[in-house]
Amino acid sequence: MREVTPMGERSPSGMSFGRSAVDYDRLRPGPPRAAVDWLLPGGGGGVVDLAAGTGALTRLLSARCRQVTAVEPDARMRAVLTDRCPEVRTLAGSGEHLPLADACAHAVLVSSAWHWLDPALAVVEIARVLVPGGRFGVLWTRRDDDVPWVAELDAFVRGLVRDIPLREPCYQVDLPDGAPFTEVRTCVVRGTVERTPEELVGLYTTYGFFLRLPEAEQRRVRARLADHVARHPLLAAASRVALPLRSVCWRATRTG
Repeated sequence: MREVTPMGERSPSGMSFGRSAVDYDRLRPGPPRAAVDWLLPGGGGGVVDLAAGTGALTRLLSARCRQVTAVEPDARMRAVLTDRCPEVRTLAGSGEHLPLADACAHAVLVSSAWHWLDPALAVVEIARVLVPGGRFGVLWTRRDDDVPWVAELDAFVRGLVRDIPLREPCYQVDLPDGAPFTEVRTCVVRGTVERTPEELVGLYTTYGFFLRLPEAEQRRVRARLADHVARHPLLAAASRVALPLRSVCWRATRTG
């Protein structure tokens, strides 16, 4: 499943979001509960939120799982995560180097971050820490641009940053040959999240395409987007907006 995104997203290191970690946590929508329910296996056990960011998925997991470990490489993102989820064990680490023992987890989930990992290394590490029968799950949650007004707003933002190269992420997981996983399944979960018009503008400024702009360009883009939203026939008079979301979900089971 492929789709063009208006977001330039992160630098190759995947670490440019840390300097806006508080806004990222406040404005970025987390995954729908139904998507998390679909990804998790039954029976409980330890769950790892890999590339956890500021903990949007972590908070959902903590509410329903007894033992949750969050792994995140960026110290600034981890600081927000620890503040928001003090009950969760939070570790510095990455998909390529998981600071976890062998066969210690019943599930490893990755939310909107798989495209920053090296699959050849990350799949080996995930398989190592999962118990036989454990669940490997990935999801990507973003604005649902099948909805016309969302597609129009995305197009407007693309026009503001037309010199930024656009990525075409592939919303799937390509398992290396011989990877010990089976029962691969996919699904799409749709939902909404409420945002004020001002928060909707702020949401776009949490993406890598905006964070890499010079400060003067950031001010220009923010001002143009705010003016556009203020004049938008659907958004201008709204105190809160139901922003449509789409989560693409992928899961597999560890053989053994």
